[in-house]
Amino acid sequence: ANEFTKRGLSQKGSSVEDQLVPYMADISDPIQRAGIRLLSAAAIPIQTEIRRVLAVKIAVERFEALIIVQKYFRRWNSEIYLQNCIYSSTRIQAVFRGWLARDNLDDEHYCATQIQRIARGYLATMMVYEDLYNITVVQNLARMRIAMFKADYRLACVIRIQTIYRGYITRKAALQLVSAIRIQSFYRGSFAR
Repeated sequence: ANEFTKRGLSQKGSSVEDQLVPYMADISDPIQRAGIRLLSAAAIPIQTEIRRVLAVKIAVERFEALIIVQKYFRRWNSEIYLQNCIYSSTRIQAVFRGWLARDNLDDEHYCATQIQRIARGYLATMMVYEDLYNITVVQNLARMRIAMFKADYRLACVIRIQTIYRGYITRKAALQLVSAIRIQSFYRGSFAR
């Protein structure tokens, strides 16, 4: 049942007489029948126009309903597409950020290794210089101690030599003095006699 039959109107293309048969069977007056036929003939263009207007109205309503359905479907489809795009972009960003973090971590690890290498080299060099300085200080102290010991030993040797030589000179002088005293005493003794 469509909109035409719901409103009591017949389908387009049916004859006027077919529509009027139930009404005309009850009417016995021929003038009345002719009036009905005449009115029916005048009513057909009106009915046709009304049917057309109603059909246009129904078509517009269906078209609007179809547009609404399409609008909701397109909105739903766009939302799904948007969600897929957001998910895809989020995944791409996550993958890129992960790669970037790993790459930065590799760079930072390399830089930290280089800094550690340079710092360890510097510390090792400084330790070598400090060890060389300490060795030099110890050598200087040892050499100074040895030099002082040698100087003390030489001084002691010089003093000993000087002591021996002075003793020799003193004994020689004393011997000469004793010899002179003996000579004097011998001379005095011989002179006094």
